[in-house]
Amino acid sequence: MLIAPEDRFVNRSQLDDADTTKINRLKKIILYIQDSYQEPIRTRDLSELIPMSERQFCRFFKEMTRKTPVDYINSYRIRQAADLLQQSDRKISDIAFEVGFDNVSYFIKVFRRAMKCSPSEFRKGSGGTIIN
Repeated sequence: MLIAPEDRFVNRSQLDDADTTKINRLKKIILYIQDSYQEPIRTRDLSELIPMSERQFCRFFKEMTRKTPVDYINSYRIRQAADLLQQSDRKISDIAFEVGFDNVSYFIKVFRRAMKCSPSEFRKGSGGTIIN
């Protein structure tokens, strides 16, 4: 037994079960994002995977990752794009579409915010470090 705030006793196995459930839910979401990042992903679709309301899911996800679902998905897509930019000479627009962005201007804006340089600057080697 642990003593929780307000001098309440808490069963440790109940805490561990709750934490395990949260971690398993988060893993399911992360794996889905990694498998589906090239496709449109809506928070509603993610919330239905674990089942939660969309609002509850967004709070849960931010609590667990310190990022909104959209920020997390975008950062994952940017990491994939950075790898592709370093490994190929393909057009930036093709890479943007391949990693799941449907708007090249938005891709460049998100890339610049995350990497502190444009995709073309990153490719030329003046770019930053790949984000996590």
